[in-house]
Amino acid sequence: MKRTLTTHDLPALMTGIMATLAAIGIARFAYTPLLPAIIQEGWFTASQGAYLGAANLLGYFIGALAAHSLSERFSPRMVMAASFAGIALSFVLCAGAGGFLWFFFWRLISGIAGAILMVVGPSLALAATPPERRTRVGAMVFTGIGFGALLSAFIVLQLPTSHQLHKHTVDKVKPDVFFGFSVRSI
Repeated sequence: MKRTLTTHDLPALMTGIMATLAAIGIARFAYTPLLPAIIQEGWFTASQGAYLGAANLLGYFIGALAAHSLSERFSPRMVMAASFAGIALSFVLCAGAGGFLWFFFWRLISGIAGAILMVVGPSLALAATPPERRTRVGAMVFTGIGFGALLSAFIVLQLPTSHQLHKHTVDKVKPDVFFGFSVRSI
């Protein structure tokens, strides 16, 4: 019984890792370190920022409930592709002008898509893995969360600090950040 990973495991492993990376590492963790800057720069109040975070969590709840039935009704790969697109779209569409309700809606979509990826991605990866290697692949799939969190933190660290923002306009920084996260989620 061979328990080590093989090159045949890579497609399943990468499916799972990319799903968890985008679902939690980017869709969830990319927003959290941006929140203080968003509030400081006056895009939203602290209370609105908390509601935007809650919208994302509500989306995770909705997405987790819907994921299984969606993957039964449609191809799991199509469900995952739509979820990756939803996360990317949520960042792209938050890069432009939009008020609180606009951001609330797209943070909700990001949460729904993220939860669907968290349920469907690892399940699809494990279904494609031989039983004797599922334990190892299953454990490694969730490293995507850490990779995504590190990637999100790295991107946020590249943002201009508050005193540097006077040299840049908020309208320039905001689209750059959101576009950057949308590209990485695809």
